[in-house]
Amino acid sequence: MTTPAKQPLTEETLHDVMHTQFKVPRESMTDETTFDELGMDSLALMEVLVALEERTGEELSDKLTELSPASTLAQAREVITGEKITVADNT
Repeated sequence: MTTPAKQPLTEETLHDVMHTQFKVPRESMTDETTFDELGMDSLALMEVLVALEERTGEELSDKLTELSPASTLAQAREVITGEKITVADNT
């Protein structure tokens, strides 16, 4: 039995985990969307990180203290990847 290839953590990976494992509609996910707006509490946020660990093969549990249900999806990607996410201003 072969081990599935690990995926890099991208916006698509995060959205895929949120959609497939937590039934969050893809159209409701934007960079500005908070976990709270998606009905996710701190326990659900921890479950997201565990699911992402399984997908990426990276240890992410230490990142949990930097995130809260008020965090946006862009903030979560920044914390997890260490990369600055630029959010387009649609005003």
